[in-house]
Amino acid sequence: MVARAPTLAGGRAVPQSRRRPHPPPMAATALNPPLKIVRAAGWACVAVAGAGSVAILAWSRGEQVSALWMVVAAACVFAIAYRFHSHG
Repeated sequence: MVARAPTLAGGRAVPQSRRRPHPPPMAATALNPPLKIVRAAGWACVAVAGAGSVAILAWSRGEQVSALWMVVAAACVFAIAYRFHSHG
């Protein structure tokens, strides 16, 4: 079948302004609830990892602190700050 332009009762073509608008792009549609839960759980894990890293840095008095804890703490704090700053 050949696709035809929509027509009115008299056989005239429907003006472009009266045609049904296109649906919004996928990014503009709301996320489904399971995906929201997964995203929230992911950010919760980042927050817990960052808080744990900062806590280990704060509680380790007089002991050698691994540089990995500082990197994880900085990355988590940066990720959370970027997430909240970018979503204004």
